[in-house]
Amino acid sequence: MSRILALILALCIGLSPVYASAAEPVADTHGLPATPEAWLTQMLDARKNGAAFKDPAAFAEWLDAITEPRFMTALAAVAVDPTTYPKAMSQAIDPQAARNWSEFTDPQLYLRWMLASSDPSLQQAILHKMANPAKMSRWLATMSRPDAYAAMATAFGRAPGAWMNAPTDPASYAPVLKAMQPVTPMAWFGAMTDGVGRQMDNQGWLKLPADKLTGARYRY
Repeated sequence: MSRILALILALCIGLSPVYASAAEPVADTHGLPATPEAWLTQMLDARKNGAAFKDPAAFAEWLDAITEPRFMTALAAVAVDPTTYPKAMSQAIDPQAARNWSEFTDPQLYLRWMLASSDPSLQQAILHKMANPAKMSRWLATMSRPDAYAAMATAFGRAPGAWMNAPTDPASYAPVLKAMQPVTPMAWFGAMTDGVGRQMDNQGWLKLPADKLTGARYRY
């Protein structure tokens, strides 16, 4: 087993210069999260968490972020925090969540992914990010650094008391009460209709050349 791991590590290090020299796809990263922790916050937000799958270049950035050790330690800390779940539910019933997912009805999105599947630069960019020796070094360093787990350990220490108090906290039930209000499903219906209608009415994508479909066009 140790020989296999050593072989994989050597292969990744040997291939890294090849990937580094490859031209990475030009990505419009304006508005994308800049850190693994920021990506985690966005992925827990139903109003924005479709961004990574609406554009191939954004997907490459997302994949790079979630394979970082900082993402995993932040995820562990957030998972044991009882305030995470009411907040996520509150964002999930927000009408903006309907708009977020209604953008998947845009034909440009699927055409962009079809074009990306035949673009070697995207695959090379992803391989470069995944096989980067610096990423592997960060994982190895995290295992031997207690300070890397400090935030997670603090969250684990607070969790028992926080979970015991959660049932008596009105904020824990606020999203449920809001979801039961008649105005909430009506707002969802209006937002979904607005999002789908906007995409269906915009048929300009049929006239666009392929090189105009490579940029990100969505709200991140």
